[in-house]
Amino acid sequence: MTSHGLSHSGKLLLWLAVVVLGRIVSVNATTIPARPQTVAQGITFTVSVSAIDEYDAAPGDGICHSFPSGICTLRAAVMETNALPGRDTIILEGKIYPLTRSGEDDTALDGDLDITDDLTLIGIPQGVTRIRNENDMVHDRILETVGPVNVLIVGVMFQNGQALQHGGALYNGPKSSLTLDHVVVGYNRVLEPGDYGGYGGGIYNAGELALIDSNVYGNGGPV
Repeated sequence: MTSHGLSHSGKLLLWLAVVVLGRIVSVNATTIPARPQTVAQGITFTVSVSAIDEYDAAPGDGICHSFPSGICTLRAAVMETNALPGRDTIILEGKIYPLTRSGEDDTALDGDLDITDDLTLIGIPQGVTRIRNENDMVHDRILETVGPVNVLIVGVMFQNGQALQHGGALYNGPKSSLTLDHVVVGYNRVLEPGDYGGYGGGIYNAGELALIDSNVYGNGGPV
């Protein structure tokens, strides 16, 4: 794991990256895991449409089907896997997946992507697959685990998240286990100052967090 700082206007912390309340493990691996197409325990959704951020029409019916366009968006896939039992998989292509819906809840309907069930999220490493906040007026992080859940994320970059506090990009909640494998958390920020520089410009961890060949850099917050 490497960590660098942001230096805009001299008001951002140079060292701010990850705030840890739980346990963190950093591992250096030599190979990138294969991108599985099927999962024995659950269902797999491949999200090929990246430009639209629409919610799922009927979570739990086993179909990734957004409203009103009727396509499989990232948000619709997350809502569907949250509603289905067992560990599911979402496969992303080499694209930018924007988050544009404002609001606060723990169902992934609005705002960040709330993960409430075991999930494997797979993209293409080295910044090819990106999930980012595309609306500077939406003050929300990108992804949050709502435990107890076990989440594996492979080959995804999280960019431009901007929460008020507790992780500009990622919040790993209590009783949650989050593994980041070949993941980049870059250029995110928190907006409120605090004793820990706004409580984690990149990641806020209150559960169990493992980083494998992952980079956390360019994240910040106000002094």
